[in-house]
Amino acid sequence: MRRPLAALAVIVPCLAIAAVSIAGNLNPPAGVIAPTMKPLNDVEPRVAINATNTPGDSDSVFKISTPGSYYLTAGFTVPPTMAGIEIASSHVTIDLNGCTITGITTLAAVQVSLAGRKNITIRNGHIGLCGEGIDLTSDDGGTITAGGTIENIDVTGTSGVGITAGDTFNIRGCTMADNASAGLLCADSCVITECVARNNSGAGFSTGADCVLSRCVSSLNTLYGFQLPSGVIADHCEASSNTSIGFLATTNCSLSQCSAISNTNIGISAANNARVTDCLASFNQSDGILVSQNCLVSRNLCYLNGFSGTGAGIRVIGDDCRVEDNNCTKNDWGVNVTSSGNFIIRNICSGNTTNWEIVAGNRCLVVLSSSGGAISGNAGGASPGSVDPNANFTQ
Repeated sequence: MRRPLAALAVIVPCLAIAAVSIAGNLNPPAGVIAPTMKPLNDVEPRVAINATNTPGDSDSVFKISTPGSYYLTAGFTVPPTMAGIEIASSHVTIDLNGCTITGITTLAAVQVSLAGRKNITIRNGHIGLCGEGIDLTSDDGGTITAGGTIENIDVTGTSGVGITAGDTFNIRGCTMADNASAGLLCADSCVITECVARNNSGAGFSTGADCVLSRCVSSLNTLYGFQLPSGVIADHCEASSNTSIGFLATTNCSLSQCSAISNTNIGISAANNARVTDCLASFNQSDGILVSQNCLVSRNLCYLNGFSGTGAGIRVIGDDCRVEDNNCTKNDWGVNVTSSGNFIIRNICSGNTTNWEIVAGNRCLVVLSSSGGAISGNAGGASPGSVDPNANFTQ
């Protein structure tokens, strides 16, 4: 009975010695003791938007007067006759940090002051019920703001335009809904990606010249879905159920793989020197696609246009156009050409009230296609009615 107690008496001093060894030297090193954690400026180098850092003035809740990166720490309400955040400097980035700016003011939630501001970025927030959402044009009639980014912003229910940007902006991932004017306005040379404009009392998107739009949706607006001036490129965009023209494009525009559906006027209207390719136009109350002079209209599907109205699948009102490889079915007219000097090849019209309505002076061959019997196996059917590679067919 004494041996276990003797062993324990040996073990306890050994454990004590081991504990002292593990603890190491308890004396502090020589010299001044320095902090081991990062300072706050390294953890969050941006400037918080608040009454201390960015005090407002007589017409703004907050005012940014120096270049830098800023962030909002909490949502706020904008009083009448004031702007929410006034930007009075170039080279400013604002992260709304997921917060909401709301108010009954007639001014914008975020706006620039004076002309010629450059490199302004606004991102990650929600805006509602202000005079405008974001206005990055100048308020003195001078040179508009140029350069910057607007991304991941939702603007709803304003009494004016949802978002207004200057030249050379990147605008992506934004939603403009239920605003009392246009959804998005921008100046020249902007790139607009994956944005939505819905139920605005104006055009969904209205751009300046030489802009590019991709994967945008414009629906239920009380004017045009997309209002596009000279040199604009649009791809994979949709205009649906707008109370006017789906895509209103002027000269030198290019539309590809776009859809215009159930608009109460023309689906796609393009002026001189335009290209409309691989698009869908259906259920529009007027024409599916209308082009003017020197245009290429190719590989489009036009179905049931003139719905509750009168319209052609494709209508050409100018000369020097090339209309090829399109499929027009169940419209009032399939292909309607009202001017001479156009080249019309390899199109198919079927089930339209009038399949072809083409004035004299155009290059066009129409052939009534032949129908074959049932096919099962490796052979059968009938020739479509012509071996001419440029023939247009009626089914």
